Amino acid sequence: MKEKYLFEVVATALAQIEYDGCAESIKKMRKESVSQLLPIFLEFHNQGFISDLVKTAFEKKIAFVLQATTSAEIKEIMKMSVPYYNYEGVVPKGQYHVEEEELMLWFGIVPYCKLKPEANDRISFLFSKFFPKEAPYVLNRI
Repeated sequence: MKEKYLFEVVATALAQIEYDGCAESIKKMRKESVSQLLPIFLEFHNQGFISDLVKTAFEKKIAFVLQATTSAEIKEIMKMSVPYYNYEGVVPKGQYHVEEEELMLWFGIVPYCKLKPEANDRISFLFSKFFPKEAPYVLNRI
């Protein structure tokens, strides 16, 4: 599938922003955020991630942007969905965390490092959540 699906999400978001009754400064902030998110998710697409995973993550980020009313919110939304270790396990960080984006980030680092069991557990959890049919076959080979 071509990256066209991402541009469709952008077009829909920009139309929503334009016709929203909020202040021009908020509209501008939202439009800039959408423009900054697009190349990030185009790169996920170009790296070969499953289109549905990329699209879902992108749509969730855009939905957060469309609801944002302050620059502080936008700043948090624009951060990558990197989890943290809370001494019990690896968990999401913040209310704008997108698990699909987190999974793609994990896949980006897995080939380059040895992960602790807690990280492996988190990856297994996310993979099973988003790919329940494939999980038993894939996770048993890791």
